[in-house]
Amino acid sequence: GSAFKPFIYATAFKKGYDDKFLVLDSPTNFGVWGKKEYTPQNYDGLFRGWVSLRSALAQSLNVPSIKVLYLAGLNEKIESLGISDFRGMEKILFEGLKESLKTARDLGITTLKKDISYYGPSIVLGGGEVNPLEMAYAYSVFANDGVKVPLSPILKIVDSKGNIIFEKKNNQIRVLDSEIARLITDILSDNEARAPMFGPRSHLYFENYKVAAKTGTTDNFRDCWTVGYTPEISVSVWVGNNNNAPMVRRQPAATVAGPIFHSFLEKVLPKISSP
Repeated sequence: GSAFKPFIYATAFKKGYDDKFLVLDSPTNFGVWGKKEYTPQNYDGLFRGWVSLRSALAQSLNVPSIKVLYLAGLNEKIESLGISDFRGMEKILFEGLKESLKTARDLGITTLKKDISYYGPSIVLGGGEVNPLEMAYAYSVFANDGVKVPLSPILKIVDSKGNIIFEKKNNQIRVLDSEIARLITDILSDNEARAPMFGPRSHLYFENYKVAAKTGTTDNFRDCWTVGYTPEISVSVWVGNNNNAPMVRRQPAATVAGPIFHSFLEKVLPKISSP
């Protein structure tokens, strides 16, 4: 779902754009996908006109975020993005999609293996399948300033005499520029920027801690995600049916996975982090 959006924005930031760059949030035709014209809506059905990349990501605005996918596919930098008709621009989208998938894979996502033509612009809104462990792992790279540490359930094995039988090697790999990782973290923890959509005291807000968080709801309310992190921990919450059936109560992730995310971190953060 929308939990994929940070990978797209990080890709645009790699192209030299910043969080102040403006995109037009307006009714937009993205051309024919799945045998019909793709004209998505924002979650609340509203359009906000010109918005910054910071506001678009923090509020999880769908239409501007799909436009950022095109932004990631451009070879030349532009001053702003005000187009509302993207028909005939499939080549640019595929380039942005390819680059964004590379970013996601660099950060640890391995499940998005299908050809890029399978995903299209809907990947921004939940057109790709990922699992909770890999989402927590990929977001941990943002928490770690762009450095990926190999995932392992075992840190060390010691015998009864204190001899080390096994110890995990700390092979760190930089996969994202530290400034970009910190910018994503700053946006995802910006409560003021997300408040117009989620409210000032949503389940993503923690009074005494700075927590970066992102929700995601897939098509037909099949999956609800909340993924987030602090420097000490990365957490991924998924709610859905094992048979992939839509959930009966069609509620957004912020009110389904969000409370679980908040409740868990409320208990854990005092034990591992300083306010």
